[in-house]
Amino acid sequence: MRPVLLLLIFTIVAMVCLTTYDEPLSPQSRQMIEHLEQQRSQNGEPYYYLLGIDAPVADTIIEKGKKLSQSDIKRDNNLYTQAASKEATLPFPPTGHLLHCDIVRDDDCLARLLRRSDSFQPHIEQYQAVLQRYQRFLEYSEFHSVMGYQVDSVYPNYAFLISANQLLQLKALQAALEHSPQYGLSILLPDFERLRFHLSQSDSLLHTMVFSVMLHRDLALAAYLLEQGAQLEEPIAPLTASEFSLANVLTNEFGMVYQLVEQGAYSDNYSALLGSDSSSRYQDIVVGIGFKPNMTLNDTAANYHNLRTIAEQPSAAFAQNHDIDSSKPIWRQIVNYIGYVLAEVAKPDLIQYMARLHDLNTKIALVNYLNDPSRTPFNPYYPDERPRVPPTGKWCQSGPFEDVQQLRCIMRYPPDHLTSTIKAQQASTSAELR
Repeated sequence: MRPVLLLLIFTIVAMVCLTTYDEPLSPQSRQMIEHLEQQRSQNGEPYYYLLGIDAPVADTIIEKGKKLSQSDIKRDNNLYTQAASKEATLPFPPTGHLLHCDIVRDDDCLARLLRRSDSFQPHIEQYQAVLQRYQRFLEYSEFHSVMGYQVDSVYPNYAFLISANQLLQLKALQAALEHSPQYGLSILLPDFERLRFHLSQSDSLLHTMVFSVMLHRDLALAAYLLEQGAQLEEPIAPLTASEFSLANVLTNEFGMVYQLVEQGAYSDNYSALLGSDSSSRYQDIVVGIGFKPNMTLNDTAANYHNLRTIAEQPSAAFAQNHDIDSSKPIWRQIVNYIGYVLAEVAKPDLIQYMARLHDLNTKIALVNYLNDPSRTPFNPYYPDERPRVPPTGKWCQSGPFEDVQQLRCIMRYPPDHLTSTIKAQQASTSAELR
């Protein structure tokens, strides 16, 4: 009987040891953690400037940014609104302003803007400080979120950036009306290039999507100016893997899980279920059976590595292969069932967001065709496809997902659309003077 009892005890002890053993951090996890630590020593001025960009006084922009990053002020559920502190801000055109329609999704936006072109100059002058701050921010040669991977990070006022980007587009359109489409394009293209650079620097999903929206809008206006006679010196280069890459975004997403694991948030919550009467050693054993911090981080890092690999594919490969295989061996799910669930929950559904970046390439291809119609129309998603080119109206490229926001589309206009608008305005002015 005693040998059987000893064998049973030995088996139980062995099982506890095996189920509470945690593996070392993987190279992927260590690399991400090192990157997160390096962030803390980098220049934070660009981030502080963005965070405080709507400060009422220009000299206090950095100061406000630092204050927001160090305080408990939180923006409400609408990420495009100002901080709940009710602090005064620099006025900027609100969402829905008559001169700030969405040139990508609103088919009649450009026509309405041109009908109100007399209002461009006073509107731009009224919000000149908004435009200047936007351009100053884009001059920064680096960017990273100083608050980085904090779960409760404060969001910048992205509505300010989007509104300022629309001011610049109005300025380009005004230049096209008063001078030439080429002059308007010369104002627009530098903005596009700076936005593109900041897209590659982004370490926040929201930041990436906001810059993606502004890039799509710049391309839509560029397409119009090209059809009205402007010319690119050379075709716009498609986005590269580093610009598609969500590596910085995924590293910060990993950082949120890392922060919570390091703080013991998950194990503490699980321990609480055992009751306050349980001994600390007993709690550690029970928690260790179901939760392995290193294994959790390794599974999370592996999931994010797979996402990054999918994101960095060329558009044609992305269209064919965008499925994520995050399955883990059944034994990992058993010995780390709490951590396994955490890793799955923490895995963001980024495929649709990746598609928005790849959609930029389809729009770039459309713009390049308008610049040189002798080229063969090209769809980066499906290189063998030969898209039909409508003479006017909406022109859309096909893609692997439904394009609800019309990101793969541009509106085609007659080549004399702008000159006709100018003549109509001149005739109207002459009639008023008689």
